[in-house]
Amino acid sequence: MKAVHFGAGNIGRGFIGEVLNKNQFSITYLDTNAELIEQLNHDQGYEIQYLADDIPKKWIDQVKAINSLTQTNQAIEALAEADLITTSVGANNLNKIAAVLKAGLLANVTKRKNINVLANENMINASSTLKKAVYQISNQTEQAILDQKVYFVDTAIDRQSLSKNQAGKMIAVVEPYYEWVISKTQLAPDTPFELKTATFVDKLAPFIERKLFIVNASHAAFAYVGALFGYQTVQAAIQNPNIYHLVQAFLNENSRYFTQQYHQSVKELSLFIEQTLTRHSNPRLADPITRVGRSPIRKLGKTDRLVSPVLKLAALGLENEVGKKIIACAYLYRDEKDEEALNLQKQIQQSGYEVTIQAISEVSASLATDIATNCRMIQIDPEKVFEEGA
Repeated sequence: MKAVHFGAGNIGRGFIGEVLNKNQFSITYLDTNAELIEQLNHDQGYEIQYLADDIPKKWIDQVKAINSLTQTNQAIEALAEADLITTSVGANNLNKIAAVLKAGLLANVTKRKNINVLANENMINASSTLKKAVYQISNQTEQAILDQKVYFVDTAIDRQSLSKNQAGKMIAVVEPYYEWVISKTQLAPDTPFELKTATFVDKLAPFIERKLFIVNASHAAFAYVGALFGYQTVQAAIQNPNIYHLVQAFLNENSRYFTQQYHQSVKELSLFIEQTLTRHSNPRLADPITRVGRSPIRKLGKTDRLVSPVLKLAALGLENEVGKKIIACAYLYRDEKDEEALNLQKQIQQSGYEVTIQAISEVSASLATDIATNCRMIQIDPEKVFEEGA
């Protein structure tokens, strides 16, 4: 079986590639990093190392790579021969791969009955978003062809995937834990393969939101609160008991959404939160605050990890006070090397907190006022973020 994967980055090599390899797929990576492409083609594979003492390193074989910018025809040919197409390019880059993907899909459907496309990004319904991007550049005839044979399948992914340069080679470095949840109902009915170690579910929303509101939300929260106190890594921030308990309270608050909306077990959610905090605390990790906190404007969007759970709790009449504090910390985030962080602070200086918060997070005036009040309070004295009822 042949898989084509857009993105040879940390998730692509360290997560999706490993699972595809376990399921006997050969993998063609489409990427734009010339040095990494050369490495993958020279070695015809790559190494994965694990953030654990008891797991030996692993070699992923049957690998090749194509530059999707300079070798477009080869990329389209690979897509035309694919049995499965997957992505991990980053939520903001889905539009950038739409043209090549469209051409590859139209070539693919002339050779086979159906094809599944699984976009694996840190966003809700990434495959559906990718479908919209492809259809926006397709005419009605092309859309009709795609409708008949292409299945865009939403997923939820979860794994800490990093990389390091070792002896001139890019090595994938991952935690042992991973979760790849796939919408069973969106798959092509004649899908000729199984993905062992992936989880197939009828209802994907609870898994996507749990990943976003617990795992991604806590990671970002540690970064934005940690930045206020000068920490350089998420793991260093976690060692501060005040920060740890604040983020834990944030997750406990968010968990009430799942118990009410999806009737999930309080005990299971508590265990998931504990597991998540343990994963973030892995001493082998050193997540820079600047990496985890980057692109704050995107992360402050109304459907993203910080604002969305606060809005959903509010809609259910549930408390969301800790979430407002975490959002305020994100609005205070500064990084002179991050264009979004600079633009965020520029907007605040020009328009004030309330207007900026309403524009970026698309929240009500009253919620924007609450968040702005927290911003001013925490800006004057960061320790106020830890005070209950503040």
